[in-house]
Amino acid sequence: MPREGVFLLTGAYYVIIIGHMSTTGSKKRSTLRKQLSRIDPIMKGSLAEVKLTCGTPGCRCHAKGPKHKGMYFSYRYEGTSHTVYIPKGMQEYARKAHGNWKRLKDLLEKLTDMEVKQLQRGKGRQPKTRKGERT
Repeated sequence: MPREGVFLLTGAYYVIIIGHMSTTGSKKRSTLRKQLSRIDPIMKGSLAEVKLTCGTPGCRCHAKGPKHKGMYFSYRYEGTSHTVYIPKGMQEYARKAHGNWKRLKDLLEKLTDMEVKQLQRGKGRQPKTRKGERT
């Protein structure tokens, strides 16, 4: 049975299945899998810091003064793009979650590369099948 990891991402659950892995060279893969299990929180999308003019008419940002800084997070869910404002108190959390997404992608790429090399050497374990099933 493949191992599964469930990560919360903007209100939706994503399941990452780490397939059947052989035991040769498994120490490095085991280390990568442990790193995968510790990545939390995760947000896939784009963070943008913008300078804005507020709605207060007498504010310095309406004149030639400095604009207000704001952060937005854009992501896709079920084929639709969404953009949300990130309040100041949550910006560090958003940066960490977005950075974790990049870290997750890197780890998955490394694991994929290791598995492809195992397949090319013919050392990957075959998943067990039920009686009468074809592989």
